[in-house]
Amino acid sequence: MQAFFAQRFTIILFSLWVIGSQGASGASDRVHSLSGDGSLELESGQKVSLAGIRLAPEAMRILPALLSGKDIEIEFDPSLERDGTTGLQPAFVYVKTQELTFPFSHDLPPTEKQVMLNEILLSMGAARVDTSVPFKRKAQFVEIEMQAKAKGEGIWSYELFDKAPTSENS
Repeated sequence: MQAFFAQRFTIILFSLWVIGSQGASGASDRVHSLSGDGSLELESGQKVSLAGIRLAPEAMRILPALLSGKDIEIEFDPSLERDGTTGLQPAFVYVKTQELTFPFSHDLPPTEKQVMLNEILLSMGAARVDTSVPFKRKAQFVEIEMQAKAKGEGIWSYELFDKAPTSENS
C-alpha cells in the first residue's frame, strides 16, 4: 500500500508543478502552514479546510509537499458555513499546474492549467466525499469517488474502508 502511494505521490510531484495563481474564480493567497488535520492557515490569517472531503491518513503525507508555502486560489461555497468550534472555513483549493506530455518531447512545452486539490485527493483515493453536509459540488465529487473506488485507488484498495461511515467525525 505504501508503495502505491509513493508511486502515485512521485507522479504527482513530477507532473504537478505548483506555481502562483492569479485571478480566475476565487481569492488568491499563500499557504503559511498545514495542521495535522489537513486544514490550511493562509498568509492572510484565514484558516480553511478542504470542502466536501474527508482526508485519509495517506493524504497527510502528500499535502505538505503539494501546499507548504505555495500560492493557491480558494473558492468558497456559500452553503458551507465556517465551523464555529475551529473557525475553519470550508474551501475548494486550486493550484496551477504544468502538465508534461509523456513520452517527453522537447517540441511540446508544458501545458498550464488550474486543478482543484479536493478533486485530486478524491481521484487518488486519498480522501472520500463528506456526505454529512450538502455542498454545490457534491454530485461531481461522488462521481470522482466512484471512479476511484472502481479502480481500487488508494483507500479504496482496502476492502474494509469502503464500509466505514461517510459522515464527518467532528
